[in-house]
Amino acid sequence: QLDLRNNELSGVFPIELTNLSNLSSLLLNGNQLSGEIPLEIGVFQELVSMDIGNNQFIGEIPESLFDLTNLNFLSLSNNNLEGNINSDISNLSSVYFLDLSFNNFMGQIPTELNDLDLYFLKLNNNQFSGTIPSEFCVIDYLDLSNNNFCSPYPGCISEEDIGYQDIS
Repeated sequence: QLDLRNNELSGVFPIELTNLSNLSSLLLNGNQLSGEIPLEIGVFQELVSMDIGNNQFIGEIPESLFDLTNLNFLSLSNNNLEGNINSDISNLSSVYFLDLSFNNFMGQIPTELNDLDLYFLKLNNNQFSGTIPSEFCVIDYLDLSNNNFCSPYPGCISEEDIGYQDIS
C-alpha cells in the first residue's frame, strides 16, 4: 500500500511508481499532481483501491486504467479530466465505488456502466448529457447533479440525486 494523501506533492505522476506493480492501494489524493494520467497506470494489476482525486490531472482517462480489473474503489474526482467515458469501463467489473465528480467529462453515460454492481456513484459537476439509465435506481448513493441530463428522469431517482441540470 502507498498512502501519500494530503501532502504538497507537485509535478507529474511519478512514473517510478509503476515499478511497484504489486500495490493493492494507491492513495495520492489531495496533492497538486498535474499532467496526464500515464498510460503505464495499467501495470497495477493487483490494485484494489485507487484515489487520485483532488489533484490537477488533465486529459482523458487512459484506456489502460480499464485493465485494472481488481479495482473496487476508484476516485478520479476534482481534477481537470475530460472527454467521454469509454465503454471499456465495463472491464472494471469489481468496482462498487466510482467517483468521477468535478471534472469536465461529457457525452452520454455508456450503457456498459449499467453492468457494474455499483454501490456508490458520483458523476456530479461534469457535462454529461442524454438520459439517466433506470438501472441507476439500485445504486445506494448516487449524485448526478450539475450536468446536462435530459428529462424524463427515472421515477425511482430522487430530485436530490438529479439536482440541477442545464438542459438549455
